[in-house]
Amino acid sequence: MIKGITIAGTIVSDTNKYLDVYPDEGNLTTVKHTSETFGGCVSNTSVVLKHIDASLHLEVLGSVGDDDIGYRFMQYMNDNQIICDRIEILEGKQSAHVDAYVNQSNGKRTFFYQEGANVYFGKNFPSCETTHLHIGYLLLLPFLDEMEQENRSRLSFVLEKMRTKGVRISADLISEQSSRYKEVVHSALPYLDDLIINEIEAIKIAGTHVEDINNVTVDEIKSAALHIKKLGVIKLVVIHSPEFGLIYDGAKFVIVPSLEIDQSKIVNSVGAGDSFCAAVLYGIYKKYSYEYLLRLASCVAFDVLLSDTPKPLSKDETKFIKYEKEYRRRKLCL
Repeated sequence: MIKGITIAGTIVSDTNKYLDVYPDEGNLTTVKHTSETFGGCVSNTSVVLKHIDASLHLEVLGSVGDDDIGYRFMQYMNDNQIICDRIEILEGKQSAHVDAYVNQSNGKRTFFYQEGANVYFGKNFPSCETTHLHIGYLLLLPFLDEMEQENRSRLSFVLEKMRTKGVRISADLISEQSSRYKEVVHSALPYLDDLIINEIEAIKIAGTHVEDINNVTVDEIKSAALHIKKLGVIKLVVIHSPEFGLIYDGAKFVIVPSLEIDQSKIVNSVGAGDSFCAAVLYGIYKKYSYEYLLRLASCVAFDVLLSDTPKPLSKDETKFIKYEKEYRRRKLCL
């Protein structure tokens, strides 16, 4: 087995459209400018990992169509020195595409998704040849999310098989307004070493009560992490929010506040979650302390907030961590 990381799952082409304000239904707004990028778990997470450590052995798995987007994606991976020879190119199918509308007043974005070739990913799931595998996004992989016998998703059976080879497996998911968290996500948790999610996803997975879903407290997130660990996650539950990052390993919590940033400096938040996830994966791979791992992850996410694409501005771990010298961390009431 090769020492390295494989990123598997969702691949999309993103058209980012920047607005002064996102309109109510039926109203008009002006698109100020657009940008074309590749997005999704596979593209965002793998490219950020290469920015953190260019020497990292990195492979990707997923499905694209035999169209212009698919071949440009392969070239994009090659340009970033990411091994993509086991990406499945599906004849006669379209690659997945997202129109992302970015509200420049607050950095939030709204997605309109055409799932394309992602529908078929996992029908012929390739073996993982590296020591670490990360898959995302659960709830956005139709074939693997489908429930089978024993009230288990197809993905849970794939992960169970991977675990027999000694692969360390992690996952993240998409934020979705649905009732599928309990069946699809819960069935995969016992086969995951690490789960990396945001605070809203944590609450939905745990099913715990919160006073305000848009203003989740530290105690509410800790409660969700405790519950998720009991649902079966083997090693780490990692949760990120705008205010802090948290790790729970079943014995202790580690919390690191986010770096303070003036909202006016945020170009957009596209890819910030994936960048945090990438840095967490790197920290796990390098066996960093929980505290330093979260510090690095917050710095990498901070960097992407300053970028107009999901691709970081900086390169090399040392450049990211230097943000700590320029910006203070938030004060939390723990």
